[in-house]
Amino acid sequence: MTQRNVWLVVMSVAVGPLIGSLAFMAGMTLYDWLSQAGGPGAVRFVLDYWPIMLTGGYVLGFIPALIFAIAMANLSSRISSRRTRLAIAALLGAVISLVIVGFFTVGGFGGMTASVLVLMAVAVTGAVAGLVCMAVIEWLHPLHKPAPTAAT
Repeated sequence: MTQRNVWLVVMSVAVGPLIGSLAFMAGMTLYDWLSQAGGPGAVRFVLDYWPIMLTGGYVLGFIPALIFAIAMANLSSRISSRRTRLAIAALLGAVISLVIVGFFTVGGFGGMTASVLVLMAVAVTGAVAGLVCMAVIEWLHPLHKPAPTAAT
């Protein structure tokens, strides 16, 4: 495992749930403002319960963050373009969060009709967390292109 991959795991597990929690809180507040013409409901809720939401982000987000980091560590070296790696990080973060966290928050995938908004929020928070974590790793530990080989 390379130093880049170790930092990807550390970043994803230590900071990913924080980013996901902050994205969830911001999304909840934005949704409340857009749907209720600036009502203070979500803002007051976030200000009152942010420690619980942050703790919940780490409890629910640890396993998806670890799986994301392992998957991206395996995929990164096979993808030459930074843009493609970032796009795949966002997609992978969304899918892993949706499958794992969505399963626990909705209680299974049997009756999803009433929980579409929750599932969308979970997917978006996973995408944001994956994208930000991968972008930081790309910035701090960029992949080096292999040296050109001499043609014989």
